[in-house]
Amino acid sequence: MTLQLFEKNLIDLIKIPSEYGEEQEAIAFLVKKISPFFKIIKIPVNRGRFCLLALGGKKTEKLLVAHVDTVKGQLPVKFNDEYIFGRGSCDNKSSVIAMIEAGKKALNLNIDNFGMLFTIGEETNFDGAKSAINFFKNKGIKPRLVMIGEPTDSCIVTAQKGVLLLEIICKGIGAHSSIPGFTSANHELVRSLNSLLNLKLDNTLLNIGVISGGTAPNIIAEKASAAVLIRSRQKNIDKLFFKELSKHNCKTKIVFNFPPKFSKIKNHPFKEVNFFTEMFFFENSVVCGAGNIKDAHSQTEKVSRKQLAQIINTYLAFLKQLK
Repeated sequence: MTLQLFEKNLIDLIKIPSEYGEEQEAIAFLVKKISPFFKIIKIPVNRGRFCLLALGGKKTEKLLVAHVDTVKGQLPVKFNDEYIFGRGSCDNKSSVIAMIEAGKKALNLNIDNFGMLFTIGEETNFDGAKSAINFFKNKGIKPRLVMIGEPTDSCIVTAQKGVLLLEIICKGIGAHSSIPGFTSANHELVRSLNSLLNLKLDNTLLNIGVISGGTAPNIIAEKASAAVLIRSRQKNIDKLFFKELSKHNCKTKIVFNFPPKFSKIKNHPFKEVNFFTEMFFFENSVVCGAGNIKDAHSQTEKVSRKQLAQIINTYLAFLKQLK
């Protein structure tokens, strides 16, 4: 089971925890790996955190983008003949390492009109991508083509559903549960959520991710809340959900609302994924990466070694465009 150098680099990167707010050790690792080959620019985000922009020349006609952060929960790092296992193996450190390998190959072919952007905060609030976009605007950086690394089984994706996160808050009157006539926040929340679950919507996925309410079985709940994530191809989906929730005794707050994204790129047919990526922030962008989204965030996260090798060639072919 001999490992290629880029596979060893991936394993070393996976071993570095990079959950939200703790990404900088992983970023420092990347700086050491790529500074001999690329011009490095650190893009400030907050609290000493920054994204990493690696430039292969004076122009940035093409841009490769991958996030370095992962979800919580470190996993054992191991490998066999087929896979490399560990937190971030497919989401999304395989894309990071593959882009670096493709970038070095491109330089050897005298391709120098590209950049690589390694972001942070993608798994939470996208503060890294937002800071990078502001930096690009201020510096006049306008890539003509962008490829986002995410696990797509090496398929090129041109569209993604939007994502809407709602916080639903209900209030009741705290009292002994033996007394009739008092409003329970839990009951109001259950009614609200049930009405959402009964909605019949095309191309829309709904997940009640977090529920909180009440203090004890024998006390009528005074407060209750839920976090609901909606992924949809429909625009203005927030208005529909607000209308439905207005029928109930609750308050609704939008935590974030990103509309669906569609890119019309020559020679790339329409292909949509349900998950949300940093494609939203970049014009003329597509998504492509090794690994399967079913493995992302799981307790058995892994990436195919065969796909990892293949995606390097995909990224290199992308960099050869507009040469």
